[in-house]
Parts: sequence; C-alpha cells; structure tokens
Amino acid sequence: MQTGSNISDGVVFYNGELFEFRGGSVQNACRVFEESEMREFEDGTTKVVFNRRWIGFGTSPGKSIDWSSFVRIKSAKQLTADVNELMGKVVPVGAIMMWAGSAAELPDGYALCNGQNGTPDLRSRFVVGLNPSDGDYDTIGKTGGAKTVTLTEAQMPSHSHGGTTSLDGNHTHSYSKASTIGRRGKDNGSFDYVSVSSAATSTAGAHTHTFTTGAKGGGQAHENRPPYYVLAFIQFKGI
Repeated sequence: MQTGSNISDGVVFYNGELFEFRGGSVQNACRVFEESEMREFEDGTTKVVFNRRWIGFGTSPGKSIDWSSFVRIKSAKQLTADVNELMGKVVPVGAIMMWAGSAAELPDGYALCNGQNGTPDLRSRFVVGLNPSDGDYDTIGKTGGAKTVTLTEAQMPSHSHGGTTSLDGNHTHSYSKASTIGRRGKDNGSFDYVSVSSAATSTAGAHTHTFTTGAKGGGQAHENRPPYYVLAFIQFKGI
C-alpha cells in the first residue's frame, strides 16, 4: 500500500518466484537482496544453511528492476467484475447460441432457453430472423407455425373430376295409326276402307343427371417440417 511517497511491506511476484517486499521511500528501481544464515557444524566448520531473499528499493548493476513494471494485483471482487465486463464485450448478456453438449452441464453464465430464468422458450422451435416489413416476423418473441397441417378445400390445387352416365333419357314411343281411305256401297250399306300404319310420338324425356364420385383420401395431417437436427438453445445471462 502506498501512503504519500512511502510503500508498505508486502509480497511481489517476480521472474516466476514469490518474494517478500520490504517497503520504504519510493524509488525508480528495485533489486533482489539476499542474506545467508550461517551455522557451525559439529566438525567445527561453518556453512550456509539458509538463504533469505527479498525485493526492496535499490539498484544493482545489470540487475535493477524498474519499479513501474510492477502491477498491483486486484482483489477477487475486482477481478470478477473485470471478467464480467470482458465477457459482456465478447458475449453480450442476452446473446443466444446453440449448444451440442449436455443440457445438464451448461457453460458458466448460460441458461437453457426453456422459458425459465428470463429466457425465451425455444424448445421444439425453429428460429426465424426479425423482419420489420413482414407482419409475421416484425416483433421479437412472436410465435407461429405447426408441426403438421391438414389441408382445407381452399388450400387444395384447383382440379375437377370426370364421369359419365349410361343414357340421357331422350326417347320416343311408337303406336298404331288408322285412317279412312275410301267408302263403298249405297248410302244405307256403305262401309269405310281403313288403313293401319305405325307412327311415333314426338321426342321427349330429355334430362340430365348429377352424381358424386366415390370418396378418396383419409383427411390426415401431413408433415410440415424440413429435415431437422436437435441442439439446445442457451442464453448468456452473465457470471
């Protein structure tokens, strides 16, 4: 900790090692100090048994350390805030991605898009892009569509059915026709000669028939989806 121009004691990490730091008045350079602790052995010799090293302000030819190169380590709370800020820049809060891993083992900060934890419910859903000029897709969160569809008459292609009946019913009737062709004899005993011939009535009975063809088809709904592959949609909620 720095108070005015003085730095308090602490710990520094340098060149892969953790050192005790002995503070003092701020200088431009630091150096590694070392002192050896000697002990006398039973044979009367004195040897180094312990080397104590620390870093403090000072200079040493070729071994000085620039004081400005040291960076104060942030607290865990500060580091967490920094990580969250960076994550928010790399993956904004609210971003949704597809996940091929286990739905029970999501990455930290992510939630399954199942309608819970403030996520949209994207289970069993295809996603379509926002289009403000299309009334079906002009608002984020709109839903629609169906897995299967049963066609209505209006949705069927225009078509007709052909068919014939046996006869149209137009016909005539024949009958015998008698006619007088002469008279013979006296007035009180005359008789007529009669001629008999066949004739036909005028044509009549013409009419039409309406009919219904036999029913075909089962009226079942048909598949309304393209080929699919299931992945989980997950949303980044922050760490």
